[in-house]
Amino acid sequence: MAEVQLENIQSVALKLPQFWADGAKVWFAQAKSQFAKKNITSELTKYHHVVAALPNEIAVKLIDFFENVPGEEQYTSIKMRLLKKFTHTDLEKAELIRSMPGIGDRKPSDLMDSMLAVCPTGQSMSPFFLNEFLRRIPGNIRGHLHTFGYEDPRSLAQQADLVWSSQSSQLIQQVSEDNLAEENFCSTIHNYRQKNQNTQDTSAMAGWCNTHRKYGRKAFSCKAPCSYNTGSGNGKTGRKN
Repeated sequence: MAEVQLENIQSVALKLPQFWADGAKVWFAQAKSQFAKKNITSELTKYHHVVAALPNEIAVKLIDFFENVPGEEQYTSIKMRLLKKFTHTDLEKAELIRSMPGIGDRKPSDLMDSMLAVCPTGQSMSPFFLNEFLRRIPGNIRGHLHTFGYEDPRSLAQQADLVWSSQSSQLIQQVSEDNLAEENFCSTIHNYRQKNQNTQDTSAMAGWCNTHRKYGRKAFSCKAPCSYNTGSGNGKTGRKN
């Protein structure tokens, strides 16, 4: 009696996440752990928790089951019904793998995780599966894997990660070096232009008097000899003494 009361208390404290149709097996694995943590063993109690977690659009598809709930093994029965309905066949899984996008900005191991999640049982080392993985990773990474010995697909993906990380580091270093070279080039061009401008300015002022050198067109007087008027193209700006 005490054990039944304890299970009832634990059951009240448990709330399963909403059923995940695209990952039914994973959802039931999580539910199993939750039941174990709360020491819930009753088939009927677990059944009610599953029903409470079903979205409306899925529950309406099980009306025939709800109208004829078995007298025992209720949880096992609804679990098998849901897994049968929402688990892909091997042909469906193969098509999901074939239609998967490329690696994008993911690591090879992330791509492998996605593919293994829908891989038909016992086919993770098949030529079909391995070829689908290899053709989705860049050729410069794939070339390093042909001589690599591996015992399972995850070790292959981990090796691909090492090559990917190494090449990513080299690319970052190359980009940094290119940016530094560009900055140095721009600095050199700027210094050259500045020096050239200063040289031109100095050359232009070679025949000016001290007042024009100091004040330019704002000079209040001009002392001969001074080429400011003819060299600059401006009219007189002051008086000659």
